[in-house]
Amino acid sequence: MEATLKYSIPQSVKELAELIKSKFTAKEQLKLVQILQKEPEEDDDEEPTKEQLLQEIREAAEEMNLIKQGKLKGRPLQELLDEL
Repeated sequence: MEATLKYSIPQSVKELAELIKSKFTAKEQLKLVQILQKEPEEDDDEEPTKEQLLQEIREAAEEMNLIKQGKLKGRPLQELLDEL
């Protein structure tokens, strides 16, 4: 279940907590607490730097060379497409 709460009037933390209690079930409140307690993850929306792109290309080329040499096993194309 997904709940959306749009609120643009400034609230104190206590007022916001009361609003959340009134709009969300206990299960949804617990999920919200778990989300808020999570460590922030690296932002995936940021554009990679030139150095990051070059490093990824180098790693991919090295992996392809190892596959060609028989030192690594490649994955079927369909499996890669299924990931997307």
